[in-house]
Formats: sequence, structure tokens, C-alpha cells
Amino acid sequence: MEQALTPLAGTGLTAAEQTDAVTVLTGHVRTITQQQAAAPAAGAVEEQLAAGLARVLAEHGDRYPQATAALTGAAPAERNQAWTFGLRRILGGPAELIAARQ
Repeated sequence: MEQALTPLAGTGLTAAEQTDAVTVLTGHVRTITQQQAAAPAAGAVEEQLAAGLARVLAEHGDRYPQATAALTGAAPAERNQAWTFGLRRILGGPAELIAARQ
């Protein structure tokens, strides 16, 4: 925790905001790590999730039009970005807050 909090010192974030930012980041890291550990092949987590959802949506897609559109609408280059997308969103929030306070 010390390693994660040190860069936040002097940023203008309150103590509670600093620990909350670290908690959110830790949660993302933990979630992605657990998903990767559960996958039989490295990097296959999102492909496995998409394949499982595709099977369900093939049968019940009419009940879930938004999920169907999201699953089928992503270009191959846009897939498998949960780690990077999450980090950018998680780190972008505190960065925006810090910039607004300076």
C-alpha cells in the first residue's frame, strides 16, 4: 500500500481519496489477475467470456439486444482491452481531480 500511496502524496487528494484510488486500482488488478489465473490459456480470458456469451446470446439474443450489439459490434482490434481500458479509466479519474484542484 505504501508503494501505491507514495506517488499520491502532495497531489491535493485527501487521505480518503488517496486510499480509495488505491483500493479501486487494487480491485482492478485483482480481478484481472483472477480471471487470467482461471483461464486455461494465457490471454484467453476475454475470448472465453465472449465465446460463452455468444452461445447464450445465440439462443436468447432477442432478450438482450444491447449485449448482443456490444458483443458483435466490437472490431477485433478493440477486443481484449479490459486491462488497459480499466487502468486508463481508473487512473484518469484521480488525474482529472488532481488537475482540477491545481
